[in-house]
Amino acid sequence: MVFFDTLIPKATTSGLRLGHRIQVAPAAGTQTDPSRTVLETPPLAVATKLPLIVDAPFKSGSWLAANALSNNADHRRTIAVVNGASRIAQRYAIDFVKLDPHGRAYSGDPSRNENWVGYGEPILAVADAIVERVFDGLPDNQPLTPPSIRIGLDTIAGNHLVLVLPNGERVLYGHLKPGSIAVKKGEHVKRGDILAALGNSGQSDAPHLHIHIADGASALGANGLTFAFRTFRVAGYAPSLQILEKPEGWNGPAPSGRDVRENELPTDLAVIEF
Repeated sequence: MVFFDTLIPKATTSGLRLGHRIQVAPAAGTQTDPSRTVLETPPLAVATKLPLIVDAPFKSGSWLAANALSNNADHRRTIAVVNGASRIAQRYAIDFVKLDPHGRAYSGDPSRNENWVGYGEPILAVADAIVERVFDGLPDNQPLTPPSIRIGLDTIAGNHLVLVLPNGERVLYGHLKPGSIAVKKGEHVKRGDILAALGNSGQSDAPHLHIHIADGASALGANGLTFAFRTFRVAGYAPSLQILEKPEGWNGPAPSGRDVRENELPTDLAVIEF
């Protein structure tokens, strides 16, 4: 599978069609019929629908956007075959890790969940919605160690919940703290309502929130949909995820360097404030 990022002027998006012509070079010194080495795909219309705009999943604070928008992020390349179909439910997913005012993800012993800045942080509804799925009962993992349970399709997101929006989009919140989910299946919620608390359950090695929007409720058996946050501020960019394991944390730009963004998603390793 090959991934392409293609930049096009905004004025050309209407009616744009995209096709591929792939040519495989024959072995040196051989001649091969082009029909066996050239593949042309039928052109497909490029989607022009704007991303879904949602509110922040947190009240405030500084957050590292891990595994966020990037052509080599784990989420973008997590292709799962579920019921015979391959999908990328997490194509636009983000793992949010909270940082304290000093840029640290934890203080003290990092093997304790309680010492991580974001552990127990209230998680908010990003839009008016109906609760479609509630999954609870899994223990939190010990930070910086492999998961304590067997990981499968039902447990990869840990304790999680799914909201269904008015147009059918599903918002998945993963790795929630056990026993913290405050809503029930079928309940109507308003944007900004507290849904649960940030935890470290499922396929997780440190307290964080996994969030993505897709066309189905399954953590992997769905196709990821584009979305954007209404507003946030960019404080800077971390050099790598290794800052999360260092006691000194991240030492970013001064407060005056914060850049306000609207109707965007943060790119990988951005440190942002809602």
